[in-house]
Amino acid sequence: MSPMTDSLLVLASVFGSGMLGLSLRGSVPAHYLAEDSVAMVRLCTGVIATLAALVLGLLVASAKANYDRVNDQVTQAAASIVLLDRIRRCSAHSRARRSSSPARLRKCAC
Repeated sequence: MSPMTDSLLVLASVFGSGMLGLSLRGSVPAHYLAEDSVAMVRLCTGVIATLAALVLGLLVASAKANYDRVNDQVTQAAASIVLLDRIRRCSAHSRARRSSSPARLRKCAC
């Protein structure tokens, strides 16, 4: 499924659950709607929301650490390629100098 379909499905589920809760409120016994029960439900909802935020934070931190690790590997590989090219050019420059062929001389950073 596409992300848009997933989000619409979640939206419909949450909205439907809310409507079902509103329609069932009249059939719930009165002691379930007391202030103590409502406070306990709010407290539990807050704990669940806090734990969900903690899990999402850890997930984002893990993804960033993985991205940074791969980025460092790519940077290291690019630096190794540049170093190898520089060594190759210096080697060609020194061979050209030994063979006394001015046409093959190139500028070298070594």
